[in-house]
Amino acid sequence: MPVNDIVYVVKNESTGDIEMATTNDFEAWCYYRDVPTVSLSVFIKKNMVGYMPPSNK
Repeated sequence: MPVNDIVYVVKNESTGDIEMATTNDFEAWCYYRDVPTVSLSVFIKKNMVGYMPPSNK
């Protein structure tokens, strides 16, 4: 099975649960945009290269 180079992880900061881990950037961004209590982390080859904190609208 091939390893994906870029993975987006959406974490619920209220509960500490991982809501989603996906290679689809659009899906991750839409979920992050619509749910104010989640953070979005970006990993490339298992190294975190980006983090967006919860928006808490």
